[in-house]
Amino acid sequence: MTQPAAQPIAQPTRQPTSPPASPPASTPIASGIGRRRYPSGTAARLLLGVAAVVATAAAAAAQTTPETAPGTAPAPGTAPAPIVVPDTLEPEPFLATELGFSIHLPRDSKTRVTMPEAGGRIYEAIDVHERPRWWLRIQTLVSTLPDPSPLAEIEDHLGRLMATVPPPTVLGLDPLPVPGSEPGQLLYARQETDTTPVISGWLVLPHAPATFIVVTIIADPATFAEVRPLLDASFATIRLKSRAEVVAEADTRLIAGRSFVQTISRDRLERCIHPIVHYRIYDSNAKADAVAGGEIGWMSVEAREGALGEVDQAKEPVDFTDVEFENGLLVIVRARLIEDPVTQHYQDIERRHWLSWDRLRETWSGRVTRRHGAATQTSGETGVRSGTRLTVIQSTVERQSREPKQFVIPDKAYLSAAEVLVFGRLLPRDGRPMPELELYSYDTESGQVRRRRDDWSLAPNGTDWILETLVDGTDRALSQTFGPDGIRLRRIDSRGIVTERTDYDRLMTMWRRKGLK
Repeated sequence: MTQPAAQPIAQPTRQPTSPPASPPASTPIASGIGRRRYPSGTAARLLLGVAAVVATAAAAAAQTTPETAPGTAPAPGTAPAPIVVPDTLEPEPFLATELGFSIHLPRDSKTRVTMPEAGGRIYEAIDVHERPRWWLRIQTLVSTLPDPSPLAEIEDHLGRLMATVPPPTVLGLDPLPVPGSEPGQLLYARQETDTTPVISGWLVLPHAPATFIVVTIIADPATFAEVRPLLDASFATIRLKSRAEVVAEADTRLIAGRSFVQTISRDRLERCIHPIVHYRIYDSNAKADAVAGGEIGWMSVEAREGALGEVDQAKEPVDFTDVEFENGLLVIVRARLIEDPVTQHYQDIERRHWLSWDRLRETWSGRVTRRHGAATQTSGETGVRSGTRLTVIQSTVERQSREPKQFVIPDKAYLSAAEVLVFGRLLPRDGRPMPELELYSYDTESGQVRRRRDDWSLAPNGTDWILETLVDGTDRALSQTFGPDGIRLRRIDSRGIVTERTDYDRLMTMWRRKGLK
């Protein structure tokens, strides 16, 4: 039932599923991998050198200790036992949602998801020590072998590695049990290169006929003895759904999303109206001596009935055209973000989102003014949608540039930008069971229309509500808490950045106390 744009994974074919990419010059084992199953250059990128990994690492991370991997998994089709997560691993799983794959990574891992234009997803994780000890890359592989299996893929790959000079030393080739799935195969090998030795690994997991999930591993030989048990413990937490399960679940969520959107009437939109609410934005992980004491900024949100012409921040009602007098839902967001309080470097943001009461049209404007003392620099964004066609224009006043992007909304399960900002007011709060939703919305950060998964549930206190949102192209859900009235109380992202409702006077008093403006 899913439309092509909404399918989480391409249909299995005997074609590569990863996009073309150019390997870094320092790639050590490019010649050892069969490129016939990958696009040109991608195979080389699967085996990056440690030097390349070091260049992309974060500055520091907490120390970890090894754990041993558990043993045998239940047979496929049986319910997996609950995961016991060691203290050395992240308590929350890393999600490769498009693949139905989850794993508890070593603590303090740095992750990212890339969405190449050719399609698909590439998931990466890296150790954040100053000198990274390990790096992982997760993606799909479509086999061209006559009798594909995880072991056959490993043996084929290993045969090509053995053709290199000098050949690698195999450190381990073992089956990896995966609860509820067929076992995978895990290979570790040490490769001597012209510059530095490197530990490379390949974990191959079955996913669909002739299709596999491959976890490529790069590790530093100097620390591999302590890292290997840590990685093995992490791999023991892998949970994997078949491609058929992933598609079926996405279809179910999308149907629920469409049904939910069809219930949004003018009356429900009018009930989203609320007065100005203020929020404090801060870093929950900030140290005592952090710049601005860990404060990042403040934000206000207001939802009211307003005219289309009010989207233009510089326009007075006397200058509105007849069309611009049309009323709808108007959501106004204002914010100030701190870049450097010592040099008086701030960002002022104002966004205005308008939606017609019949939901067929929306318009928004956004303006960001960077202030550095008396100097300013302004950029803006304008969005206009009529029906299923959305145009977004990015502009910079100083450069007089305009870069329009055209989108066709891929499904009826679409939330306007205004509705996203008042989503908690739209969702039911009467205690009825709410299925997980799959929706589409415009993502300001990426500048794309993206899918999102939303899970709405009653909070443990029995009065508030929790919304867990996973946006396509991200690896961790965004958690938000809403009050009984559906107004957001708190939001925390994967970096520990907190947006928390507060009183305006209290907020300004705190800013003055910290010397902020």
